[in-house]
Amino acid sequence: MYKLCTGIVYWVNRNALTSRLTKKRIIRFNPIFLTLFITLLQVSYVSTAQNVSLSKKNATLQEIFREIKKQTGYDFLYSNLELRKATRVSINARNQPVSKVLEECFKGQPFAFSISNKSIVIVPAKPVGAETVVVKSTVVVKSLDVKGRVLDERGQPLQGAGIKVKNGNQATLTNSSGEFILLGVNENSVLVISYLGYVTREVTALPDLGNIQLEISNSGLNEITVIGYGTTSKRLNTGSINSVSAEEVGKQPVNSPLLALQGNVAGMYVTQSNGLPGGAVNISIRGQNSIGAGNNPLYIIDGVPFNAQPIEQQSGGSYSLGANGSTSPFSSINPADIEKISVLKDADATAIYGSRAANGVVLITTKKGKAGKTSVILDVYTGIGQPASKMKTLSTEQYLKLRREAFANDNVVPNQSNAPDLTTWGTQTRDFQKLLIGNTAHITEATASISGGSNHTTFFVSGTYRKEGSVFPGNKGYQRGSALLNASHASSNNKFTASASVSLSKDLNTLAPSDITPSALTLPPNYPLYNSDGSLFWDNNFSNPIASVSNPYETKANNILANMALGYQLASGLLFKTTFGYNKLQSDQRFAYLQSNSGPNSFGTVAVLASNFTEGLIVEPQLNYEKGFGRGKLQVLVGGTYQKSISKTPYSTGLTGFSSEKLIYNLASATTTYWLSNSSSEYRYASVFGRVNYQLAEKYILNISGRRDGSSRFGPNNKFGNFGAVGAAWIFSEESFVKESMSWISFGKLRASYGTVGNDQIADYGYLSTYRNNNYKYGGAVAISPARIANPDYSWESTRKIEMAIELGFARNRVLFSAAAFRNRTSNMLVNNPLSVQTGFSSYQANLPALVQNTGLEFELNSRNIEKKNLSWKSTFNLTIPRNKLISFPGIENSTYANTYVVGQPLSILNLYRVKDIVDGIVQIEDVNGDGVISSGIAANGLGDYVNVGQLAPKMYGGFTNNFSYKNWQLDVFLQFTVQKGYSNRYASTDPPGSFSNQDADILNVGLRPTASFGTPAYNSYLLYTYSDRVISNASYIRVKNISLSYRFPAKWTGRMNINNVNLYLRGQNLFTITSYQGLDPETQQPYGIVVPPLKMFTVGIQCSL
Repeated sequence: MYKLCTGIVYWVNRNALTSRLTKKRIIRFNPIFLTLFITLLQVSYVSTAQNVSLSKKNATLQEIFREIKKQTGYDFLYSNLELRKATRVSINARNQPVSKVLEECFKGQPFAFSISNKSIVIVPAKPVGAETVVVKSTVVVKSLDVKGRVLDERGQPLQGAGIKVKNGNQATLTNSSGEFILLGVNENSVLVISYLGYVTREVTALPDLGNIQLEISNSGLNEITVIGYGTTSKRLNTGSINSVSAEEVGKQPVNSPLLALQGNVAGMYVTQSNGLPGGAVNISIRGQNSIGAGNNPLYIIDGVPFNAQPIEQQSGGSYSLGANGSTSPFSSINPADIEKISVLKDADATAIYGSRAANGVVLITTKKGKAGKTSVILDVYTGIGQPASKMKTLSTEQYLKLRREAFANDNVVPNQSNAPDLTTWGTQTRDFQKLLIGNTAHITEATASISGGSNHTTFFVSGTYRKEGSVFPGNKGYQRGSALLNASHASSNNKFTASASVSLSKDLNTLAPSDITPSALTLPPNYPLYNSDGSLFWDNNFSNPIASVSNPYETKANNILANMALGYQLASGLLFKTTFGYNKLQSDQRFAYLQSNSGPNSFGTVAVLASNFTEGLIVEPQLNYEKGFGRGKLQVLVGGTYQKSISKTPYSTGLTGFSSEKLIYNLASATTTYWLSNSSSEYRYASVFGRVNYQLAEKYILNISGRRDGSSRFGPNNKFGNFGAVGAAWIFSEESFVKESMSWISFGKLRASYGTVGNDQIADYGYLSTYRNNNYKYGGAVAISPARIANPDYSWESTRKIEMAIELGFARNRVLFSAAAFRNRTSNMLVNNPLSVQTGFSSYQANLPALVQNTGLEFELNSRNIEKKNLSWKSTFNLTIPRNKLISFPGIENSTYANTYVVGQPLSILNLYRVKDIVDGIVQIEDVNGDGVISSGIAANGLGDYVNVGQLAPKMYGGFTNNFSYKNWQLDVFLQFTVQKGYSNRYASTDPPGSFSNQDADILNVGLRPTASFGTPAYNSYLLYTYSDRVISNASYIRVKNISLSYRFPAKWTGRMNINNVNLYLRGQNLFTITSYQGLDPETQQPYGIVVPPLKMFTVGIQCSL
């Protein structure tokens, strides 16, 4: 199988390149250019002898070469000028080794040859008397002057490393054992040894150089970067792309791969919805583009689109939420199976995906097998987790004092009915945060993988089991089992390739029907959870949270994701490829509120059962063409996409009237059905796409891409849309004037892009009038009613993206810096436009003439601070400064969005009252419009007294990583930070100080008048207070996101046990947070409700490689 060789020798004698190089299928190069060709198109091959049969009379060497290539697939590389010196040959060989046939043909010829893998190199012969030398898989038919062996940083051989005589034309490559032979080297010559990703070395030529060890280069410029429908390198890329490696993902003990991106990618803002396993992960790439359509990126796993919408919502039918809220479909993706995650941001990188790429693209690549010895890796870790933060609340003494003051202010006498906390519950303080969400969650994960193969067939097989406990009381938790199989094959002549991947996972979530965190913060601190006999305590004012978390809950999710790719080399540089993808994600949910776990006023046992699944298929034929033109290189891609997706809710039902709680999941045992529904939706998508990339001298790069999409989500009047982009880059560090006058710049690139992409994240069938069943019957038949009003004329929402960036390298690329400025403008907003209730419909799908702009600056810095034999220190820093603005919205004052948005302000604007003062415990609100009445509504739109008090979107965010290594020790420290405002725990609260609810301890310093009664002046002013600027908190934070300490056992120890590598590690997640946020956690803060914060986790594990 042909692959890009990792060792690059790039010295070209331009004067030696002549127009006599032929375009025939047999490759003819001069002695210098053949080195370049061998390096860039190195052929991986298991070194086994191949036999040929030849019968030729008076034939040219070219004819012999053609016949051998036809039978074996060997490529011949030689100078067309030199081969003119050859004489014709006659030969009759039957099933003879290639080397023997060539020796016979070369008798009396002024040539020698070497066989390296699947390439045969023809070079001028040395004078008579030269000695024939054989070095493992490389046969060199002439004397040996210099030999050596090239090794990597671990002492392993490097195949394909380039060895060249400095200021000369002689060059060669290492074989599979890392060995090389170089003929006729002058005694005082200097050899230059290079390999992609390693620091180039220069050594003085000696007859035997022994082992030459190269140091790994961490600049990353030549790292392979995954792009849409292809790959490139960071050096030659024209778009804005960031990648997170398997190593970075693996250091974080997370259950969703998206959480490993947090703080690691400039321009990508990642937050958890809560700290429970399976909870949703919110991702925004370069801000909020749309008002009404979805803002999720396009996710693609091994070429298969993956629906990021919560599992239970994908069909659009009825659903219920568990304690973890919406269930993220990425909880079914095993982070241990991921090789790389690439994030595509600008138009150049995303336009190839057209209408689905307005919010960016996330490409997830799973692990593949590599040719070589079979490798077995075992990785097991275990640990514990607890909430990373707590909120200080009132003690029982403080709470009861506030309650008594409230009753006194209201002139009400507390009694057993209106104040049992003051009269009967006692004065014991209970730490409900510890009792309800302070349980220790135990975490265990075990992964085993086997990989290997030959140069034509590779495989990778892995299996993972993860078990994670809960911070809730009881035996609640989450389990996942997954398996991955990846295999690839290439024919002996490498013309045909095939690869396939299958990923399976099964999840079981038994957390709880609801999150009891609000109870942990608001229950009176003297509330008795249990009676004296151990039974649950009940009060008419509260639900006992122990009962709630004890109710049965179960969500099972099954995910299968498969893809296959078939390719055939039609001609030199022309490849036809077709990919097929399939994905099915199914979720079955059932839970119950049991009579035995309910209070005396319960309505009985209620059970809820629902099933949802989404099934998708995609086919993408592609044609790739690549050709060199002198110093230029042209790459052309054309292709098409057909995608079909079906989402269904076969049933969703609520039942009661069971004769026994053991029959709660038996539908026939219920006497009453509260509801029974099902739903389905179908999505079809078809498109054609293309890309043209041209590189000149690897300095000037132009990339043009386009796509025409058709989507079933749009009506017949606007079913198709056109999208495209252009990107360009100039590697100015390759210019002679830069090398001469700015030698301190080792790498410099300017790049820019502009293009248009789209967004089709809207409901299916929005252009049709649809009907639905309801629970009413007419004449014994189930009735139907209109569900949607038709609008066949809404059209595509589009985003115009522009970006300019500079990338710089200093100190031989030990320091890499990049800065990018972007601007995205989204127009023709797709929204559910509200309708008057008289129409019978709440809204309809339509376009709004609004224009939203996202701008920002992104900075990245990578440095190798120390590089010693036993000590190294690397740092990575990224910073994003985003800005969002509603540029225009004609007629907003008269629209239903007049109380939500303001032109010239961010979409995440916080419009609330402004508090002037608090006088005698009563909140004084500023009358902004001066009408003498305090009213809701945005003053800027002429509707009320709300003013701009900030924005929810972050003003700045990023991450800072330091990697230290000393001998066999490795320490990694990762910090994440965000500058933002957020809702405090008091936002939208209806429980003033003194009410029958606990408060945060800081409420004592606010100066509000305690009250325990509805409708009092203090109560009414408190309601205004909870919608004012006083409940918006500084939610900025710096978090020690991850610390990883590992020790690699010395090879001399592990070698005795026939183990290649043993690595022991200790890791901590969410260890420490610096913040002044008024609430439980600044990351998971929400406008309504309080959730379990992220968990602080400690894990210890061991990884073994056999």
